[in-house]
Amino acid sequence: MQKAKGNSAEEGQVRGSATAEGRSQWDADVLSVADVSALSGVRVSPLHAYLTRGQMPAPDGRFGPILWWHRETLADWIARRQGESAVPPP
Repeated sequence: MQKAKGNSAEEGQVRGSATAEGRSQWDADVLSVADVSALSGVRVSPLHAYLTRGQMPAPDGRFGPILWWHRETLADWIARRQGESAVPPP
């Protein structure tokens, strides 16, 4: 993982990693397959099948083998699956 660059408050923090205080702001809006599973109530294996069949939005990126989405990319898809109007904020 890359070290965050910029202001001195970010120096030494690893971008995208969880800390004792919880998730960083960077990854609070980034969802892994496990996060999508938890939010949508769909197990990981069916999520991979949905991706293969084009039944869910394509990932916004990949970090090595890890697929990830911006929360806003999946908000409508998850809301439709849950019958709610929006994804809960982080």
